[in-house]
Amino acid sequence: MKKCFKCGIEKELDEFYKHPQMGDGHLNKCKECTKNDVRQDYERKSKDVEWFKRERERGREKYHRLNYKDAERTIRRKSLFWMTNEYKGLRKWASKKIILTETDELHHWNYNKIKDFFVLSKRAHKLIHKYMQVNEETGLYITKNGVVLDTKTKHFNFILNILESKGYKRFSIGVYNFTN
Repeated sequence: MKKCFKCGIEKELDEFYKHPQMGDGHLNKCKECTKNDVRQDYERKSKDVEWFKRERERGREKYHRLNYKDAERTIRRKSLFWMTNEYKGLRKWASKKIILTETDELHHWNYNKIKDFFVLSKRAHKLIHKYMQVNEETGLYITKNGVVLDTKTKHFNFILNILESKGYKRFSIGVYNFTN
């Protein structure tokens, strides 16, 4: 057992991240408090445009240094929806229809309806993809529990539940449909 210096609650040792330089081999701040601090720090820093540009450049450098391009190319070859010209130019097309910031990303609930999508922050988009995967044959998402998100409403509610359960206090989701 160990007491977190941040929240003051005594918890099991496995509730603390390992740290070899600490006396007992674990941080003095519990995992929950550490995650909250990191989240708050990211929200504070992400408001600074210069920090955001440096992070983007750091990410690009890492992408090239670790040769992610080849791995991504392999994944994209397997995915039929990535191959269409309509999908490749979608962000550029969407930015003419709606206002997109640098941190906005398009998320499709159904890849058979390319111009029917949600707009999420990059961070929220990355998070929700941890809990679902696309079925290549149907173009629909399936949750880790095997639930098929076959309607836009189901998909939207699933996104809201994930973001709220992970402590996102402020977030926005743009819902767009340009298929008509």
